[in-house]
Amino acid sequence: APWEGGWLAEFDGEQLEHSVVIVRGGDPHGELAMRLWAAQASEILPALEISRRHLAKRMKDARMRLPVRLNDDVIHDLVDVEIGPLLHLAREHGLPKDIVRVAEKYSKLRNKLAHLCPLGADEALDAEVLSARRR
Repeated sequence: APWEGGWLAEFDGEQLEHSVVIVRGGDPHGELAMRLWAAQASEILPALEISRRHLAKRMKDARMRLPVRLNDDVIHDLVDVEIGPLLHLAREHGLPKDIVRVAEKYSKLRNKLAHLCPLGADEALDAEVLSARRR
């Protein structure tokens, strides 16, 4: 039966049931959440990475003196630092609240996606993050 009829279709060599069929069956394996997560992760993780790099530049432009110590490492370039440690550094060095707020947001979104959790609509459509795709 055709995909439009709510049955099966082949995508990338894999037979997939239409979402309506899964919903009717109660989605016992959480397939819809995983499909949503996969779609979000493929779009949002690259945008978050670009946003992270811009955040690192903002932090350097603020008043972050380099090099800085992070755990047992000496950091010479903030672009090499992941979002969680960037948030830690922003807080530790008393950077402006807007930088800390943005770092907190990016960290929260990245952690949810890294743990296979789909984002809510407002998180997934966050203009600040999605604008990174156009930079």
